[in-house]
Amino acid sequence: MNLSKTGQTLYNEISKLSIIDAHEHLPPEKDYLKSEYSGLNFFAGYIQHDLASAGMPIKFKLTMRDPGYRPVSEWWPQMAPYWDRVRHGSYARAAIITARHFYGIDEIDNSTIHKLAAGVMADNSAGLYQRVLKDKCKARVVLSCVNQTDFEETYFRIVPHMDFFSSPTSSLESLGQLVGRNIDTLDDLVNAAVDRIHLLMQSGIVVAIKISSIEYPKSDRDSADAVFNELKTKGCCTTITPLKSYLFDRLIR
Repeated sequence: MNLSKTGQTLYNEISKLSIIDAHEHLPPEKDYLKSEYSGLNFFAGYIQHDLASAGMPIKFKLTMRDPGYRPVSEWWPQMAPYWDRVRHGSYARAAIITARHFYGIDEIDNSTIHKLAAGVMADNSAGLYQRVLKDKCKARVVLSCVNQTDFEETYFRIVPHMDFFSSPTSSLESLGQLVGRNIDTLDDLVNAAVDRIHLLMQSGIVVAIKISSIEYPKSDRDSADAVFNELKTKGCCTTITPLKSYLFDRLIR
């Protein structure tokens, strides 16, 4: 990017500022490193959606965050045909800037992809968050939208999601395990959700609650109870919306 003298001066000064990283989905570093990512995860952020829109198979897209070692020869050929179609978009630009700053790669292509993957694997070591978030990006605080609080990183703050049922196959048992009791009725569910939020807030690092930006139909207990009973007896339901709307209404109250 060609900047004027004034623009360059402003850029240099802005680059010295510390920031608040206001939106991540990062787990504690110890959990991230256990995944032993080997390069494909570098493209598993929002850019994966651009790649899918460009024609990359959805079946492959769903594997991009799978843990464990995967050789470049396995995944790059499935992604490469679509890379040129998205590389000028903003998500790809972020990836290219990252490759340049951390691995000295100016262009991501057939000739550099192995170097990029090797760099990602080499970075999978203790201190990764410090090197990237603190040292390079100058983050003073990092807000992560995850429902766990066991962070050793003192500069993390958590924004857990209040949507306990993100799909029609969401488990009542999993929420019950988190609060230490069975969920047998709709009222049990409401109380468990409230208790879960209270437990999260007591951790000392939760600073806000995240909610889904969707249309919530009018809260109706009978409809919610019907969905709950279907979820309880079958383990899934045709639609989760009435239950989510009722639970959301009760939690807000």
